[in-house]
Amino acid sequence: MLTSAHIGLSFECNMKCVHCFSKNKPNIKKENSDYEKIVNALSDAGVIYLIYTHGEPLLNKSFYYVANLAKLNNFYQILMTNGWFLQNDTIIEKLIDSGINRISISLDSSNPMEHDKNRGIKGAWDKAINSLKLLSSHKINRGISFTIREENIDQIDDLISLSKELKVNFISLTCLRKDNKIHIFSNWDNYIIKMKEIIMKFNNDQNINIFLHDYRLIPIINELYSNKLLSNNYYEELIDMNSCHSKKNSITIDPNGDVYGCNFVYVPLGNIHKKSLKEILENDKCIYQC
Repeated sequence: MLTSAHIGLSFECNMKCVHCFSKNKPNIKKENSDYEKIVNALSDAGVIYLIYTHGEPLLNKSFYYVANLAKLNNFYQILMTNGWFLQNDTIIEKLIDSGINRISISLDSSNPMEHDKNRGIKGAWDKAINSLKLLSSHKINRGISFTIREENIDQIDDLISLSKELKVNFISLTCLRKDNKIHIFSNWDNYIIKMKEIIMKFNNDQNINIFLHDYRLIPIINELYSNKLLSNNYYEELIDMNSCHSKKNSITIDPNGDVYGCNFVYVPLGNIHKKSLKEILENDKCIYQC
């Protein structure tokens, strides 16, 4: 039975991120009835967590329809957004009323100019920071989503300091996706060293949560645990969050309806507009040796 699903409502976005893995993909027009079918199928499959991803979700005119429908189905809803459209309390209150439980704002750099350059739009960093400040005055789980690239590995500590200043609840560190798989950095040793530092830092810091998403970190986590450097609870959390998604009862549904067993390796299992979700899940398997 499924527990979580990443769903893309549209490939459309107001930014042109260098690291984007879904840009230039054509959108397929869908009616509300199409979204209703998908939400009902996910509910029937036992999904608890619904994560809005891909293009900028708030650009989709059906977003609030989908969110309210998901609310009726008692999903825990997580919105991943660039923050551009979260610039007043009215919008944030509307999101909360629609059943959004957690909001993750994308930041690509602790440096405003570098963030804007990577996003391809001036003022992106200011908008993202302002949205996080506005969210702090509302009772909603909020945090920062940071895509780790070779250009910004050395900025993670600055990002953590910034996160604490903004009083966010969590930081999500995701490794760059490239060529349908998680990217292997040329400075791989530096990446591993930094991840060890981050894991140890958060092992002793309960003021903010960290989410890591890289199955290649599991040997490192096991090593730290075997050396008694991690608590039992923290170790179990790290193993769970970094395990292969296709083995964790989670799927991803692209805006065009393609269904994937893993949010990081894009090989489709089927299309939800052509087959039932039940049929697709019967073919679900790990297609990448994690």
